[in-house]
Amino acid sequence: MTQVQQEADCDLAALRAAAGTWMLIELWPDTKAFNKHNLALGVTTLRGEVGEYRNGAQDVEISQSVVSGNPADGELGG
Repeated sequence: MTQVQQEADCDLAALRAAAGTWMLIELWPDTKAFNKHNLALGVTTLRGEVGEYRNGAQDVEISQSVVSGNPADGELGG
């Protein structure tokens, strides 16, 4: 596991603790890889409160929804 993956896992744990549920993350086209165990690479900085997540200059929307989809297809995975 890379350092980025480890950081992403820690952030996911923080999000789950804050919201009490899995999150649906609306990812931009070049980073769709996501499942309920690992955040997409690069999405590692938690901002302020649930609902605000940041990757460089791009914001990512987070809602308290159950993650669904097929990670093998590059979609949100569960």
